[in-house]
Amino acid sequence: GNNIIPLIISVLGLLISNTIIYITTTKPFFGIYGYSIAIITASAFSVAMGVYYLEKRLGKKFNTYNILFKPIVCSCFFAYILNYCYKSLNTLSSNNFIHVIVCSIIGATGFLFIAKILKALPFNHGISR
Repeated sequence: GNNIIPLIISVLGLLISNTIIYITTTKPFFGIYGYSIAIITASAFSVAMGVYYLEKRLGKKFNTYNILFKPIVCSCFFAYILNYCYKSLNTLSSNNFIHVIVCSIIGATGFLFIAKILKALPFNHGISR
């Protein structure tokens, strides 16, 4: 296969993440979130470039709405539920590990619910009866 394209995409992602990390860490406004912004931006760039080159190489257009948008919406909903649930449970004085487990289960349930609504997961796909 062609090994140079993934290498170029990885190097560009590295340059983007390091540049954004440098820019955001020099600004106290971003704090630790600057690192998250850099990693998410570099990862999004790498995924977009990978999909672009796959489409170009295979000569087939992918449905980016199904591949990218739906999982992002589900993941954001999961993160929101996890954050809200954890903050709510954290006011109780009990085991932090239990809070994380309970919030993860509730968040995963919300993720699957939104995924079902958006038809983001291929439920019963490929199962012959």
